[in-house]
Amino acid sequence: MLIDFYTPKNKILQKYIEGYYFIAENEKSDEIRYWTFPNNYSILTVSQNTHISQNGNVFKISKSSEKNITVDLVLSYRYPLEIIYEKPLNEITIYFKPLGLNHFVENLQEDFKKSNISGYQLFADFNENMEQIFKLKNRDEQIELVENYWLSKLLDNDLSLMEQILNDVENDLKIDEIATKYNFSRQYINKLFLKNIGKSPSEYRKIFRF
Repeated sequence: MLIDFYTPKNKILQKYIEGYYFIAENEKSDEIRYWTFPNNYSILTVSQNTHISQNGNVFKISKSSEKNITVDLVLSYRYPLEIIYEKPLNEITIYFKPLGLNHFVENLQEDFKKSNISGYQLFADFNENMEQIFKLKNRDEQIELVENYWLSKLLDNDLSLMEQILNDVENDLKIDEIATKYNFSRQYINKLFLKNIGKSPSEYRKIFRF
């Protein structure tokens, strides 16, 4: 089964979200299996009536006998992961760009200290809205609701300084050069990265190059 990856239609969301994909329970397919590799995205997965088990670097997703909406947030991992679905289940997975999630969720600093958060608590109306999206059979309607929902959660956060520093790292400036450019210490730049991205500048750069 080929999973279609969608780029946001809304130009505002394009600044913060790399893209997203859907899996539908009614799709005619057997087992779905793929590998995912270390990256600098924040990956939010919402699934319906599922059970997730982990064995080392293998995650297996199966249908749960209990009705539920499960929200998982993956912020970092160092080794490739294999994802196996016993069969298609309702799921929406969103890839937020570095700093992207910070424009929708406040106070991520404590979350960034963890690599993977299962049962992540987002907004009071989140699960209800996801249920409504899963009920829809038309993919265009699902996309419209997904994008409208995230637009409704957009915060007025100014992260322009961090965006500039991130751009410097991606353009391979040395940390000492960046520190001199902004009149910051290396320690302060490291603190900014851990607070806003959950990785050190060197770890971020290593994954970016990969």
